[in-house]
Amino acid sequence: MAETYCGKNCAKCNYKDINCPGCAAGPGRQLGGDCDVAACCRDKGIETCDACESREDCTYLQRREQQLERKKRMIDKLHKQEEEIAKRAVFLGKWIGILFWLVVPGVIAGLLKNEKMRDFSPVLYLIGQIINIVCCFAYGVVLFKLSSADDRYRTAGICVFISSAESVFMLVLFGASETPIWTLAIAIPVLVVNLIGDYNEFNAHASLLMGIDDGLSDKWTTLWKWFVLFLSISAAGMLFALFAPPFGVILLLCSALGLLVVSIVRLVLLYRTADVFRWYFAYDEVVHLPYRVDNLPYRVDK
Repeated sequence: MAETYCGKNCAKCNYKDINCPGCAAGPGRQLGGDCDVAACCRDKGIETCDACESREDCTYLQRREQQLERKKRMIDKLHKQEEEIAKRAVFLGKWIGILFWLVVPGVIAGLLKNEKMRDFSPVLYLIGQIINIVCCFAYGVVLFKLSSADDRYRTAGICVFISSAESVFMLVLFGASETPIWTLAIAIPVLVVNLIGDYNEFNAHASLLMGIDDGLSDKWTTLWKWFVLFLSISAAGMLFALFAPPFGVILLLCSALGLLVVSIVRLVLLYRTADVFRWYFAYDEVVHLPYRVDNLPYRVDK
């Protein structure tokens, strides 16, 4: 007896992965529901549709052909989407990896441009400022490059450029000398700009990872929340430092430690994000797309 009533080739069917014996030997179910063709053949007591006198005018077979055509179009669409995802993954893996390597010297520059370093060694402080400006500018360029994948990267890049311009302005105007108190009027708006930039970058990373690594996507969203929390603690510490100095100092120390941890986690997540996109298609000959057909896992051979 044939595997199917209608002559469908079971060897080419995706449902073979769930050990379907074929409708003639099995339940006669297709695409998650009762198959009219199989039911008709069983009712007439025939082995295949070829033995049916009404085959040429059979509406059941005509509907089946339409289903096959729709499925073929869906398969072609998923193949095209797979190719697009593969190209994007290579692109994202490369440029997000560059972001990671730009953060490393940026962290070193952050240590050198510390206010205490200015008192200890104005030269090292100046070097830190220069490295920070170069890394920020390069970071903004990479974010603009990534904007083809998500528009939020462009917004983040603009914010980084604004921050870089502020750093250049302060460096040219004051160099390694003591800066006046009125520079806070510039620093506060720039801080807001940086927050907007970080918000867009974090959410762009999270969005691109959805459907590929949802756990890592959630970590980017959570990291943003922790980032805002510690910045809020830092702002509260500055306020309390005016009225209750001991408590304000404690808050500032806690926020500094928290922001340091956030910076380290951000570095780790950048590395892991780049790694996910670099190797997403490298481990298996079969690609598992984030789509489902008729509530069953859909597989596309490379």
